[in-house]
Amino acid sequence: MISSRSQQVRDLLIQVRQQESYDQRKKNLEDAQQAVDEVILESDRLYQLFLTLSTWLDQALHQYIREEMLKVQEKLRDSRQQFLKQRVVKTLNDQREAIKARIKELEAFWKVQAETALKPYRETLQLLSGFPELSIALDNAKRLETKLARAVGQIPKTAVEVKAFNDDLVALDAELSNLPGLTTPVLEFLKKARDGQATLADLDPTVLAWCIQYPTHFRIRLG
Repeated sequence: MISSRSQQVRDLLIQVRQQESYDQRKKNLEDAQQAVDEVILESDRLYQLFLTLSTWLDQALHQYIREEMLKVQEKLRDSRQQFLKQRVVKTLNDQREAIKARIKELEAFWKVQAETALKPYRETLQLLSGFPELSIALDNAKRLETKLARAVGQIPKTAVEVKAFNDDLVALDAELSNLPGLTTPVLEFLKKARDGQATLADLDPTVLAWCIQYPTHFRIRLG
């Protein structure tokens, strides 16, 4: 009788362990599925951003991102072998974070490159802001600069948005290039004048013509 009851207890313990093992496997599957879904989502984001910014990427960065994406693929293949060892979720989560890191790198790249592309035009507009005679002529350029500045802070989602940014840059360049007499020597003179460093030596014919066309009140140091 005692032996029979002892066997029942052992059988019950075995059933409990089997149920616990089943529950754990079920939880592992659920966790793995969630991790897979998150990796797929982040991978799609990275791939779309990579395609969107591809025309802005130099060869080195283009190759770097491609290699990092291949590393992620390799890790995901390895995770299939680790599934039965219950390490798949950690591997997937690690790859999700790696993908997020690449996304952040591309987003930072966009902001730096876009800001760098806009910077010289922004500086030119600042130099010309003191000329009331140019206020109307610069209206469209200022509108484009404002639009571009807003785009710098927004990560483009499609190649169409990147093209629109490029087109606006070209349009802004054309607006400023069409200002009569605004040559490189004139811009250099205006920078020196702004900083109080302009001298008579900087007054070449094109600069002098600009000063005559648009009266200024800069002080020119002799010497």
